[in-house]
Amino acid sequence: MNKSSEASGQFLALSVISGMLSKIRMSSYNSIGVRATFRGHVVDFSLRFTDNKSGHGDIELRFAGQTWTCDSYYFVLDSGVMRDVESAGKVRAVLDKLLEQWLASVESMPDRGMAFLPYDFSDQYTAWLRCQRLGRDVWVERGWSHVEGWSFFPSAVGELLRRLPDFQPDSPKIRVELTDFLEAIRTARAAAV
Repeated sequence: MNKSSEASGQFLALSVISGMLSKIRMSSYNSIGVRATFRGHVVDFSLRFTDNKSGHGDIELRFAGQTWTCDSYYFVLDSGVMRDVESAGKVRAVLDKLLEQWLASVESMPDRGMAFLPYDFSDQYTAWLRCQRLGRDVWVERGWSHVEGWSFFPSAVGELLRRLPDFQPDSPKIRVELTDFLEAIRTARAAAV
């Protein structure tokens, strides 16, 4: 790819993201949605389950104008919820338990404290949102860890919610109002089941 077509591709990507950002408030899918500000622009932030009729579906994170689709396989394998069941209903139940932990972690996060919220569970890594509370705001950034997805259940994350030593950020930080973030997690829990 030459520099001209690369620059053109980058401009197109920015135009698409800009167009997506203008439609955020019209989003009506089964997700959590948070109004957030980043350098004065409203950005979207959501987590949802998509039943793609594969038997377990996908978990979709939407963050700062980008979307990541994650396999929900480890949600199906979670023996802490609906043991020996493999279905979209189980994925929804495990997602509800995961979001319950997110809510508890963010609600109890002290000023300047951190919470780590997992959303993607894979064989050799996990993907997380690192949240830091600063007053009435939460700064959220996406990243990953070498902690393997099979090493804990999504329904029982445990101490990793508070301490994830090898977190590697791979996105900019987004400022979200704490009350909006908490309400979004509550909305997602209601929609998950």
